Formats: sequence, structure tokens, C-alpha cells
Amino acid sequence: MVINLLVFRRPNPRLVVLPVPLDQIEQVHCAELLGIYLSDTLKFETHLVNLLKICSQRTYLYLSFSVLRVCHAHVHTSILF
Repeated sequence: MVINLLVFRRPNPRLVVLPVPLDQIEQVHCAELLGIYLSDTLKFETHLVNLLKICSQRTYLYLSFSVLRVCHAHVHTSILF
């Protein structure tokens, strides 16, 4: 059985309170929930980096197909899936 648990904390440099480590629960700095990457400091930097990476890959794929003069109907279906 897998249990996903998110623990949020206030990012205060003077006060770092970590929860008591449990043997069965892995503590992570970033987790993906419903397609959005959440960090333990509640910043969206990781989400934006991953989003820009996907956009860059799809743009490269689209331009590669355009250079090869592939039909636009095939380009749109292959980029979306």
C-alpha cells in the first residue's frame, strides 16, 4: 500500500522545523500532484522548469516535422500524444 503525504512548512531561514522521520515514509523535496510539481518551500520553480522543457521538446519536434514537410494533420496528432 502506497500512501502519499505532503508536508508543507513555512520557509523561514531562522526556524527550520523538520517533522520527525518515520521509517515507512520517504521525505522528498518535490512531488508531482495532478500534473503540478510542488516543492517543500511552495515555489513553482521546478514546475516551470519541467513545463519549459516539455514546450521546448514539442517545439523542436514540430520544427523537425516542418523541415521534413510532413502533413500538418500528422504533425498535430503526433505532438499531442
